[in-house]
Amino acid sequence: MAPPLITAFVRPRLAAPLTWGTPIDSLIAVPAETEESVTSRALFIFGLTYVAYAVLYLARKPVSVVKTTLEAELKMSIAALGRIDAALLLAYTAGQLLLGRTVAMLGRTLPLVLAFALSGASTATFGLASSASSMATAWAASGFFAASANPLMVIM
Repeated sequence: MAPPLITAFVRPRLAAPLTWGTPIDSLIAVPAETEESVTSRALFIFGLTYVAYAVLYLARKPVSVVKTTLEAELKMSIAALGRIDAALLLAYTAGQLLLGRTVAMLGRTLPLVLAFALSGASTATFGLASSASSMATAWAASGFFAASANPLMVIM
């Protein structure tokens, strides 16, 4: 069963039969509501999305800030730290390339929510990692998922 917050904002009722390539957004019928509740809901979603994107943006560059600390405390080489940064950039690029097909299949809302959630989870995993390979993997995942947030914010 979905949490109450999710069911309060998403009331799934299929408006059309599900076919391959049909965006999920077009399948959900939204019940008629008063203009006031729609406006307050839109403001809440806007504020929540703005804060989530600000956090995602601020979490994007911590490796470059803490390179000297990681080098000293975890005894990592400059090359290993460079590989961690490169992993983010390569995964970010791959995420950008796959974004169009993902949005075509799932719509705009679900990929944005997944981008925020999975990027946050992988950034937290990065913070808990202690080896260069696990840090590179977590940071690459963060870059891959964060790649869709900015374009999706622009088209929302």
